[in-house]
Amino acid sequence: MKAVRYVALAIVGLLILAVAAVAIAVAVIDPNTYKPQIEKVVESKTNLDLILAGDIGWSFIPLGLELNDVEATLEDERLVKLDQLVAQVSFWSLVTMSPRVDTFLLSGLDANLSVDANGTGNWTRIMPEGEEQPQQEEPATPAETAEEQPESSGASEPLNFNVESVEISNARVHYEDKGTGQAFTLEDFTVNASEITLGSSFPLDVSFRFATNQPQFEVEGDISARLAANEALNEFGVSDLEAIFDMNGEPFGGESVRAEIAGSLEANLENETATLNG
Repeated sequence: MKAVRYVALAIVGLLILAVAAVAIAVAVIDPNTYKPQIEKVVESKTNLDLILAGDIGWSFIPLGLELNDVEATLEDERLVKLDQLVAQVSFWSLVTMSPRVDTFLLSGLDANLSVDANGTGNWTRIMPEGEEQPQQEEPATPAETAEEQPESSGASEPLNFNVESVEISNARVHYEDKGTGQAFTLEDFTVNASEITLGSSFPLDVSFRFATNQPQFEVEGDISARLAANEALNEFGVSDLEAIFDMNGEPFGGESVRAEIAGSLEANLENETATLNG
């Protein structure tokens, strides 16, 4: 029994040392000193020019990373800009092998997507053109594949997914097709959700403004509801839905129209059924 006790004490001691090492690293190392190296690595591996103008910070409890004032340009044109990103994970949830996201905050995202006259999107030019891929081996026959695959050990474990808080604010995405002249903008996009746990409902609030130029059309939306999903991700529910859409533009002859939607929805992907109430 003494041997078992010594092994247990050794494991606990190693865990304490690991926690202490991470805490010391967070307290001592300033990630801002590595900004030039980070920018250089991104620029050497991609076609992006990365600018980390703001501070980089991290925390231990909860274990998190914070980025401020980040910008990436592609061929001298801004592709994406970000005012702030905060991602925090409960440290003890990692120790207990049950990861829990404490906070996810995204503020001031501004993305510009475009397609040129040849139909090529600017996002496809982020990575450099690679060398020719080596020829792939001939695919295995079904019989060989069946022999190589291990037997299934039964149903997979339910997904354990927990998020304390998600907040997206003041996000904007602009898209333009230079070949057709079609363009649309999604702006003032805001999402707020909390206590996101599979198997129970959680509140969700979304607001946005969407506009297109062909045809000229604008809609401002405000949606609130409670969402739910089971651990197998094959059953979903929406309750207490209240949505308001204010629309105007060419489809309405220049007039303004308001649409309001309320009710609830249940969907079962396994049975391929859906029920809409209200």
